[in-house]
Amino acid sequence: MNDLFSLKQKMAIVTGGKGGIGKGIVRGFASMGTDVAIVARKRSQKGGRSWVNN
Repeated sequence: MNDLFSLKQKMAIVTGGKGGIGKGIVRGFASMGTDVAIVARKRSQKGGRSWVNN
């Protein structure tokens, strides 16, 4: 049953993932083995994009 909802070998794109709720979502996806692309809506937010590769 766990494989049915597995996120391993999947990719997620999270906007607003550098802080607050988005940061928690990124951590949750990453802890489940998901590759995560973090995209900021504002150019001023630390480069605008990041990548978490599992």
